[in-house]
Amino acid sequence: LEHELGDPNSSLRVFLAKALDGGLRADVARLHDGVDELNTGAQRLNAGLVQLSDGGDELAAGTNRLAAGTDRLQAGGQELATKLREGTTLIPSWTPQQRTEVAKTMAAPVGLDIVNTNPAATFGTGFAPFFMPLALFIGALIIWMLLTPLQSRPIVNGLGALRVVLASYWPGLLVAVCQVAVMYAVVHFGVGLNAEYPLATVAFLVLVAGTFLAIIQAFNALFGVAVGRVVTLAFLMLQLVSAGGIYPVETTAKPFQIMHPFDPMTYAVNGLRQLTVGGVDSRLWVAIAVLAGLLVASVAASAWAARRNRQYTMERLHPPIEV
Repeated sequence: LEHELGDPNSSLRVFLAKALDGGLRADVARLHDGVDELNTGAQRLNAGLVQLSDGGDELAAGTNRLAAGTDRLQAGGQELATKLREGTTLIPSWTPQQRTEVAKTMAAPVGLDIVNTNPAATFGTGFAPFFMPLALFIGALIIWMLLTPLQSRPIVNGLGALRVVLASYWPGLLVAVCQVAVMYAVVHFGVGLNAEYPLATVAFLVLVAGTFLAIIQAFNALFGVAVGRVVTLAFLMLQLVSAGGIYPVETTAKPFQIMHPFDPMTYAVNGLRQLTVGGVDSRLWVAIAVLAGLLVASVAASAWAARRNRQYTMERLHPPIEV
């Protein structure tokens, strides 16, 4: 005891010094705080152990489900293998020729069977129904440049209007018939057009030439020779673009599609197409009726103009335009 009390570094003296200067109290306070921290850590450890226990239960349940799924996966794999073995027995064994035929079928599953009942033998055969009426119209225009559309002397002498028109029309028609004969001979022997109905084609061409001749005569009789030629040329331009002789009329502008049914050359082209390559139907008879009606109407208009021309005026004696 004397040694413990006499030695300043002894455990007793150190304890008494800390007790006197408050060091022991601080150590006790730190010990108390450490106990609190230990208690808090123990509580967190307890909560973590509870979570670990719950996770273990979930892991055990998932492991059970995994085991059950593994069994189903194994059964499905066995079923797939069985079906694949059965499928291999259903695959046909084809010869090289059969494989080639199947490849051709898959490459072209649909075949096109084209049947042309009235083919045009040559390119010119397809265009002839358009260019022959065009040549006849230009020929009729030239005929009335060489001949007088209406003769003045019979009109002045009081001859009937229809007889006056026919007196000028028949000579022109004879020239037009000769034109038809020459033109058909050229396209048949020179170009190689072999019409399906040659006699009917020639007769229809005569009707077309007569109709165009009467139409141009009516223009000259109604408007005068100078103005009538201008009207004739304008009428020719409208016919060319609306007849549908080169391209289908559906590919042209809307105004030309509207004029197409009223174009005389439309019916000339339709009739010649059926007579040259075959396939006659109602369109041919409609074309004949329309052209014949236009011929009669044009002759009637020329007769009316001849009757009107019996009266002379200063304008007729001194026309503003002369040729």
